[in-house]
Amino acid sequence: MNNMINKEFTKRVLLGEFLGLVGWASTVGAATLHDVIPPATPLGIHACLDHMGGTLTLMWDKALDADAYNIYRQETLDSTPERINLSPVFIPAFADQWTGRSSYYSVRAADSQGNESGRSLMVFAGEEPKLIYIAEDGVSTVEMPMALSSFFDAKQNGYGVPLALRLIEQPLPANPSTVRAVRLQVVRVDNNQEFPSAVFPSHDVKITIAGQGAHSPLSAATDLKNLSFFWNNGVDWIRRGGTLTDQQNALTLVDANTGDYELRVNMMPQSISLAKAYVTAPLFTPNGDGLNDRVFFNLDNPNNSPLNGRIYDLSGRFVAQLILATQQSGSATLVWSGLDNTGASVPSGLYVYQIEGDNKAVRGTVAVAH
Repeated sequence: MNNMINKEFTKRVLLGEFLGLVGWASTVGAATLHDVIPPATPLGIHACLDHMGGTLTLMWDKALDADAYNIYRQETLDSTPERINLSPVFIPAFADQWTGRSSYYSVRAADSQGNESGRSLMVFAGEEPKLIYIAEDGVSTVEMPMALSSFFDAKQNGYGVPLALRLIEQPLPANPSTVRAVRLQVVRVDNNQEFPSAVFPSHDVKITIAGQGAHSPLSAATDLKNLSFFWNNGVDWIRRGGTLTDQQNALTLVDANTGDYELRVNMMPQSISLAKAYVTAPLFTPNGDGLNDRVFFNLDNPNNSPLNGRIYDLSGRFVAQLILATQQSGSATLVWSGLDNTGASVPSGLYVYQIEGDNKAVRGTVAVAH
């Protein structure tokens, strides 16, 4: 297509046909069209860091309409990226010397007309390489373990299509305690449609939302100590806690959920609490397909108290211990993968959870379906 667009062509307009004068034609002239359409953004980026050899190797999938690739490096997320390849990179891989200093890498596809694609997911090169999505505000990010690169790769994610992240600004609701509202989406690259209720296969995803969105910044008047993430599970808004960044301009949450998030200023509860709405996927299907394989129990835990969570069957027999997935300021998350204490899958049916802390207990039921 690019070759077709770039060829000079002569356009002859048959004015006679237009005017009803048979056989009369006029040559209007020659025109040159230049390709201004950039190639597709590189997908499937991942990295391997050889600490002993001091080499960082970046790899990615071949991008549509790409003739070559450019590699960019920057010292911090807000610094200016510097192109580090002296000549075009023609294969979807690049190795750079790593000196032990943390830095950030990204890849852009280029074509023969000098058009560059959008930026790939960023790679953080540190002791543990990570993938980073950066929102349009330049501050809000989603930081993921490098192992999650398979989640976005069509050849490995079980969906058969490449996936991408998107953080969309949402209008502020009437609730005066909300200072920012966003929607975190996992989208299909082939049709740009959202995967609703997508859950990251790892709970080690760090979501950072700035208070500098289009609607409201974090101001000096904001009660920062009571600022929390709230996440909508489709039924209710769930307090998820969060930790202020060092610059106190954003809040960070370790979570596995996508969907609607809000930053709200709300008074913290005095002891642990967990309502039914705080249980993600009360009916879950632990069949190993990567969808709805685990159930998460999200608690307010204002005193950061030790928690003890257990699963029982309806006869009262102990089945499994809940695992602490995250513990952060003011909240905690426990998780169950549908296995008993021996590691065997439990039968389909109803199970009772009991979580203890702060000298109180919360109970409820979850359903397993195979």
